[in-house]
Amino acid sequence: NGLISTGMEGYVGYHADVYEAARCGFVPTKYVQDLETTYADVPVMRDRYLRGLWVEAEGLVYPTWRRESHILSRHARRYDGAELLTPNLPMYEWIDPGMTAPTAIGWVVVENCDCGCQRENFYLVEESYLAGHPAIHVAAMKMKRAPYILQATFIDSQSLSKTQMGQKGTPREDAIYSVADEYGDQGIYCIANQKDWNVGYARILDVLALDDQHRHPVTGELGAPHWYILSHCTNFQHEVELYKWKKARNAMTFSEEPVDKNDHHMDAWNGFL
Repeated sequence: NGLISTGMEGYVGYHADVYEAARCGFVPTKYVQDLETTYADVPVMRDRYLRGLWVEAEGLVYPTWRRESHILSRHARRYDGAELLTPNLPMYEWIDPGMTAPTAIGWVVVENCDCGCQRENFYLVEESYLAGHPAIHVAAMKMKRAPYILQATFIDSQSLSKTQMGQKGTPREDAIYSVADEYGDQGIYCIANQKDWNVGYARILDVLALDDQHRHPVTGELGAPHWYILSHCTNFQHEVELYKWKKARNAMTFSEEPVDKNDHHMDAWNGFL
């Protein structure tokens, strides 16, 4: 009765929760009852310990993220058998630059949903997660954007600030330039994303939420989100499942600011939406 995942030809994965483990005799019924009592008023912990949704539960910034709802196999087709995404759809890029930290790049395809919900669906279809100079990312960027119609490339607004001095013997000798200028030199022209974190946060919660008027593009079931990622975008998945609020000074509550860690895609996602 577990959730079945098919992503690789010749393989099948089964997801079992603690109730199925109890029915099979792997754990005692008393253990399950104790968990139900302990986490009766803590939904994210019930999800983790009873439903087997193994994410970092306490203090999650996005507790409504669900692997079974938001992740699609890269080989998935629509519930009517049609291709999931067609090449004529618009695509957007985001860049969260890093030199020693990873540069997180995401490619998002947007479609006007035709199920009757009158809203858009967003699909993170590709990602890159490498440290280093902008020049090393450009070839991958041009390849991954090729199948779709690129609309815009968004970058953190600080990356448009001219704070770098060109070194002697380089094309920018004695010139002050920005990270975005370096991408522009390679034909990647960037615009600033929005910087109001609360606006982005509200928008993310909205597209993660289950919309009872929206039909899931793969299962066909009503009550689906409007944000999806393809299964090979594992760095995004890792970040969203570890993205947490900062602990307040008393260490018993959480502040209204996320931890500045595991957030390269998270910052870019917020600015993009």
